[in-house]
Amino acid sequence: MTTSTDVVADHRAAGLASDRYPVQVVWGTRDPPLKVDIHGEAARRAAGIDTIHRLPGKHFLQEDQAPAIADLVAGITRG
Repeated sequence: MTTSTDVVADHRAAGLASDRYPVQVVWGTRDPPLKVDIHGEAARRAAGIDTIHRLPGKHFLQEDQAPAIADLVAGITRG
């Protein structure tokens, strides 16, 4: 039986695998609930990319590393 969680996961995976949008994985190295070596790696594989951008910070990385994240976003939009 297909659940709504399965549908969301399939949709997310399809979006990550698409070349329609640029994708990067940015992860806090000290995220307690979502470990970079487990969850960040899963995101990297799902996106089909080589790199995880690891930044010092915890779960709310955008609060700890806003300038660094902005630089990464600006970089990916430049191509």
